[in-house]
Amino acid sequence: LDAIGVKPDEKSVAVSKLPEIIRSTARARTRTGEYLSKYDIGKLLEDALVDAFNSFIDIRARGLGGAGKADVECVYKANPPEKFACDAKATGKKLTQIKTRRLHEHRTKIGANYTIIVTSDYTPSVLYDIKHTANYIIKADTFAEYLRQHFDNNVRNISWKEINKILKKKRSGRDISKDIHELTISKFGTKTK
Repeated sequence: LDAIGVKPDEKSVAVSKLPEIIRSTARARTRTGEYLSKYDIGKLLEDALVDAFNSFIDIRARGLGGAGKADVECVYKANPPEKFACDAKATGKKLTQIKTRRLHEHRTKIGANYTIIVTSDYTPSVLYDIKHTANYIIKADTFAEYLRQHFDNNVRNISWKEINKILKKKRSGRDISKDIHELTISKFGTKTK
C-alpha cells in the first residue's frame, strides 16, 4: 500500500499484524525476539487472541484472565448463541500438560460449552490429557495462517461458522489444527493439474 501511496487505517494495520503477534507470543517471545516474563507473554497472547476472535464477524470476545478465570470469553452469535472459552498457552518449548479440571471450572464459571486451547506446540501427553473432554487444541501457527490468508486476500467478513462445523464433526478432546489447515488450503490454495 505504501508503494502506491495508500495509507491504511490503524485498525487494518493492527488486524494484519495479529497473525505474527499470535505466532511470536505463543512461543514466549515478543515480535523482536526478546524474552519477557511468563505473565507479560501470557497477557500479550491473551490480548492478541481477544483481537483475533473479534476479527470474526459473528463472535464477541472479551479478555478475562487472572487466577481462576478463562483467558478469553467468546460468544458465537449463532441461533441460539453459543459461549466458549479460550485458553492461551504460551511456551518457549512444548506444552507438556493440560489441567482439564481447571479448564472445566473456568468454563462452568462463564457458562461455556467448550474451550479452545491455543499453543505453539505440545507433547503427545497433552492429547491424552484432553481426551474425552470439552477441549480443542488449535496450534498458533495454524490459527495465524488462517487469519493471515483472510487478511492478505482482503476477506474481512470472516465467520466462525466454518470452524464451528469442524468442532461439531470432531469429538471433543482433539487437535483440530489439521482440519483448519485443510480449510485454509481449500479456500486459498492454488490448484495444480
